[in-house]
Amino acid sequence: MFYVNGCSAIVSLICVLAAGEMSYCLSFAAANGDFVGSVAILSLAAASSQYFIYSQVKEFGALAFAATMNVRQVVSILVSYKTYDHAITALQVVGLLVVFAALFAKSYSAVTAPKKEEKEPLLNKMPDEPKATA
Repeated sequence: MFYVNGCSAIVSLICVLAAGEMSYCLSFAAANGDFVGSVAILSLAAASSQYFIYSQVKEFGALAFAATMNVRQVVSILVSYKTYDHAITALQVVGLLVVFAALFAKSYSAVTAPKKEEKEPLLNKMPDEPKATA
């Protein structure tokens, strides 16, 4: 991910330089003092979230990560309703329940399903080399 993000930053810099907008970008950052701090905080949050995502997938597997993202999405929706004082209709509640119940059921069925044995790699099944005939 480091190399992908690094290459992305380089491509963005090249595009800004090619468009001749670098002076505008720097003057905008200088005129809006909190902009640079906000960008730094956003970048730190993005980098740390990538670290935690990869750590969770490595330690617990993709299924645990998918379940975590489902819970995060439900909490995010509910917090948004509460924060912005939006009214939630009964039909929206039903929709949320149906979607997340289906996602939970899929995750649960994958956890409780019997584990399948991994197949032997194809390279281990290579036939013996044909013998040369004279």
